[in-house]
Amino acid sequence: GNGETTLGADPFTSVGGGSADVVVTNVGHGLASGAVVTFSGLTSDVGDISASAISDQSFVITVIDANSYTITTSETDAG
Repeated sequence: GNGETTLGADPFTSVGGGSADVVVTNVGHGLASGAVVTFSGLTSDVGDISASAISDQSFVITVIDANSYTITTSETDAG
């Protein structure tokens, strides 16, 4: 396979509070912290974080659990 996974609806949740972190829901991802992921096709902003700060960018992930992980973007969400 090419390693591509289609995520469910609204998989991104900003942490807020001035954080640049975004929680990604990816059920059964099977990834480990330190893995690198790239997202494409994102058209909606995530809180104050623009779609362009996430889409077509590569991120090193930090795993939360079997179904979610965080990425750190180049922008922050004051929310």
